[in-house]
Amino acid sequence: VRFSAADEARHQAVEAYRILGVAPPAGAIARPHLAVASGAAAETFAKLGLPASEAWLGIMPGAARGPSKRWPHPRFATAAATVCAATGAHVLVLGAPAERDLCDTLARAIGPHATSLGGRTGMSELAALLSACRVVLCNDSGGMHLAAAMGAGVVAVFGLTDPTKTGPLGRRCRVVSPEGVVGSRRIARSSGQAVAALASIRPETVAREALTVWEMGDDG
Repeated sequence: VRFSAADEARHQAVEAYRILGVAPPAGAIARPHLAVASGAAAETFAKLGLPASEAWLGIMPGAARGPSKRWPHPRFATAAATVCAATGAHVLVLGAPAERDLCDTLARAIGPHATSLGGRTGMSELAALLSACRVVLCNDSGGMHLAAAMGAGVVAVFGLTDPTKTGPLGRRCRVVSPEGVVGSRRIARSSGQAVAALASIRPETVAREALTVWEMGDDG
């Protein structure tokens, strides 16, 4: 499959359309929609011994590309504390098996109103939990796109990657990125420049965006 210069200038989702042999929309690309079975979220919460009625803030601190895409976990903790103080939210810290220690460390840093489920859920359970989160804070990652597709509000922290190409899709999605940075799709896993760019993003900025998204209605 060949991509035109016009394709290259648009969101990477256009490439998926081309690969599937489907003409991409001429305008903005809509949020992808995924759904879990009716009652799946409640069943998952019950299985994990968690109350389904809480106002949940999801946090996914990992990213498969490593440090170049991971906002420092103490920053996540500070942003979460601000959101929880303003909303009364409880926190689900979510991630892959390889991120279990990271998720556990972050949950301890947030405090008793945070529960770490990193490495403790399958994909269908993760999807169900994300569908129950009002807002999810995350890095530029696959989990970010899954959260958006499940209908959660998303606030994603980007360093040197380009959100116009790989950012989350949806009305209730926000990206926080460093000022004056020209993004790229090709970032080394251990880029000192990328790590520094992420470290320049302040927790209060992320918390402010999260509170804005928290107050917005559902995408439907």
